[in-house]
Amino acid sequence: MRKLTTLALLLALAACQSSPRRPAAPEQPTLDVPAGAQSVTIAASPAAVRAALVSSATEKGTTVIQDEANMVVMERTMAGANPALDAEFGPSDNGIRVVRIRVRFTGAPC
Repeated sequence: MRKLTTLALLLALAACQSSPRRPAAPEQPTLDVPAGAQSVTIAASPAAVRAALVSSATEKGTTVIQDEANMVVMERTMAGANPALDAEFGPSDNGIRVVRIRVRFTGAPC
């Protein structure tokens, strides 16, 4: 009887350890924006997009300066040189470079 109980416990432990792994997180959606575009249409409500932007910015340490129903403004200080920005906009001659992102929401939920 004791051997049977031990065997059952070992099988239960083996079953627990060989349980299927949880699926990997789905990939983040991508957004293709044509060069020079000033607006993008997203198939989600403005509130959902705003909440996602604010949540992501907060997780990454980006300061959210304005969080209102129709606009989110985020700001991040650039630490160190950034050759890509220097090539596009020229070197920063005002000290520390700060990137400000303004997103205005229009429309209604789909």
